[in-house]
Amino acid sequence: VSAAGNCTSSGFPSTRHEDWKYTDVAPIVSRGFAPVGAGWSEALRARVEQLALPGPRLVFVDGRHSPELSSLEGLHEGVAVKPLRAAVREDAEALEAVLGRRARAEAHPFTALNAALLEEGAFVQVRPGAVAPSPVQLVFLASGASAAPVLASPRVVVVAGENSEAALVEVYAGAEGGASLTNAVTEVVLGDNARLHHYKLQAEPDAAFHLASLHPWQARDSRLATHAFALGG
Repeated sequence: VSAAGNCTSSGFPSTRHEDWKYTDVAPIVSRGFAPVGAGWSEALRARVEQLALPGPRLVFVDGRHSPELSSLEGLHEGVAVKPLRAAVREDAEALEAVLGRRARAEAHPFTALNAALLEEGAFVQVRPGAVAPSPVQLVFLASGASAAPVLASPRVVVVAGENSEAALVEVYAGAEGGASLTNAVTEVVLGDNARLHHYKLQAEPDAAFHLASLHPWQARDSRLATHAFALGG
């Protein structure tokens, strides 16, 4: 799949667009990136242990869920976390009600690209009134195993019910290797008086490109605190 594919009628932005005046995406759209199905390795397990906090986590390698590296041990009973593929089968109605609610494909070419290639990601649900003592972690790794440029298009959907409180940590990292492109979209839906603490660490290799967007929808008296740290890519 070429990153320069015709995902929207307007095409990808250039420095002639005001919002992208200082961001040239030509090195991305001129290159052919493709999804791959790389597996896990002990080296990646060591990377996860180095980056992740103790507690429940889902791990994805080159955009695909890795059960071998994931663990939901210690997950609070008021929180449900599952790969997006599983949520499509098991929580279709709840997911359909929020997926794309804010991250509308027509509003942004890279959001459109994510939607066009949407296969994997995570669905996080916090029950009304639940207060989770430890964060949910989503770890996205580039394996570095493919010589061809690798594309990952994760979609994260978070729904927090009224009067709930939780924390979400997104980590993007990987092994040194060939070029990769992460095009991530995170959607957050907060009910009345819900609280979500959102942290993002981007520590991808030097050959990596990283594009991401956060799309919140907040009900009355809700609070979203988001903190992003970009150390690589």
